[in-house]
Amino acid sequence: NLMLEVSAMSNEKANSKLRYKVNSSFFLAGYNQFDFNVNAMANYNFGKWGNIGAHFVYETITPTWIENFYYSENLKWNNDFKKKQILETGLSYNLPSQQLKFKFQVDFLNNYIYFNTDTKPTQTSAEIVYWNISVQKDSKWKIWHWDNFIGFQYTNHKEILPLPALFLKTSLYAEFNLFKKNMLLSAGFDLRFNTAFSARAWNPVISQFYVQDIRTMKYTPVVDVFVSTKIKSLRFYGKLNYANEG
Repeated sequence: NLMLEVSAMSNEKANSKLRYKVNSSFFLAGYNQFDFNVNAMANYNFGKWGNIGAHFVYETITPTWIENFYYSENLKWNNDFKKKQILETGLSYNLPSQQLKFKFQVDFLNNYIYFNTDTKPTQTSAEIVYWNISVQKDSKWKIWHWDNFIGFQYTNHKEILPLPALFLKTSLYAEFNLFKKNMLLSAGFDLRFNTAFSARAWNPVISQFYVQDIRTMKYTPVVDVFVSTKIKSLRFYGKLNYANEG
């Protein structure tokens, strides 16, 4: 591949409330010839009222090699798929004084490629719309920390892009210093949960996930217990996954 890339950004050392960055790339030759990407973001700081950000992405992408070509005794294909197109935009709001973050994102996917129930790549003509909203709120009282995240997402073609509608995570832990403030200790638990959905299956032969419509995965809350220490530049971290499974 031969690629040309151009970027421009605000001066990080300048005392400005507005920050921005624009990056664009174009493939002149090679497997990804004529692929194009533009990525732009801006953020404005309102001081004690927090900051607002926005981003925009547009991409045309050549299908991956395995999406176009594969040959074995059991599976084979030789495709000539069109370039995939992705249009993404989003907004974010961050209020550091309240440890509050809000994000919204929407994606429009054209010529989307997925591996079907026969584990073969398929390019759909359907226009796929995907959006997600998330809120993160952290709080602190003395040595206690309570961090919370909740996200909602939606797609208009769940048979092609299966996703859980709701995902949440909460962390409750204590963080304090020991040994004359020479060691920082954190200990607590994470709780994670997402709603049921038809999760993709895995084909180890081609190392790809593919959609399946046989089984809907139902989930229960998962609890992980963890402990973390820091002594100068040395960190130690341990976690017990699925502690609530007995």
